[in-house]
Amino acid sequence: MRDGSNAEESWLAAAINALLALLGTCLLARGVWLGFIVDENAMAMTYLGAGLLFLFAATLDRFKALKGMGVELQMREFDQKIGQADAILAQLKRLAELSGASLLELAAGTGRWDGAPSPLASYELSRSVKGMLESLGSTSLVVRRALVPWARSACIDAIGPVVGQYAEAVFRHYWEMHRRFVAAFSDADPNDPDQQAAKEAARQRVDEVLSYCRPVRDRGVADWSLESTPSRLRELVDSAPAFVPKDALDELRQQANLWGPELEYLARELDFRDKESWFAKLAATRIG
Repeated sequence: MRDGSNAEESWLAAAINALLALLGTCLLARGVWLGFIVDENAMAMTYLGAGLLFLFAATLDRFKALKGMGVELQMREFDQKIGQADAILAQLKRLAELSGASLLELAAGTGRWDGAPSPLASYELSRSVKGMLESLGSTSLVVRRALVPWARSACIDAIGPVVGQYAEAVFRHYWEMHRRFVAAFSDADPNDPDQQAAKEAARQRVDEVLSYCRPVRDRGVADWSLESTPSRLRELVDSAPAFVPKDALDELRQQANLWGPELEYLARELDFRDKESWFAKLAATRIG
């Protein structure tokens, strides 16, 4: 029944449009005849205006359809933009929540012995930041720049004490050598060339130990970049002088072999390969 009504309405609209088009054409023809043949310009303009008006009325439905299509297309694009904006706003809201929680945690812990976030909390925060930046369409370079400080901090916390203990062992060896040097040459005859030569040779050996261990102890891994840490740790083992105590060098070599692959993975992927080992290592470092 409804289809029949629509068909009747369409037929009636088509008939009306045809009638309007016919009247418009006749009026235009009359206007042209009056203007060019009879030379009645005033009357011709009236007929021409009326004819154009009737023709426009006959085609009004088409203009409405075109306008409707354009508006529908614009509305569809507008809805898509609104959807994208809603997604971005949701991500920014999550980022604001994450930043606010982190700032409050850091502020609450400032000045307290355990104020720094736990290794697990720091790791989870790094994963949240990584996921948030990736969901916002950040480039891999931007994501890496954001995560490098966290990764380098974890690297320093884990390896710094290892290098520090090695430096302290070498420094204790230096002080033992220095004590022996003082005991051996405190009564050396300044006029005896042989004794003075032996004293100078012993002093050079002691100074050599000091010149090696002091930079390692004072700087540690503070000037090591994240990417260079694995190679510099290995270099510290391979280039150790002969005077380094064997037990100290063996311990450093063992730690380098154990943590070398982990450090390389961290520098490359900005993630922990063996998470449980990292958490245990970092927690033990803080307790120590």
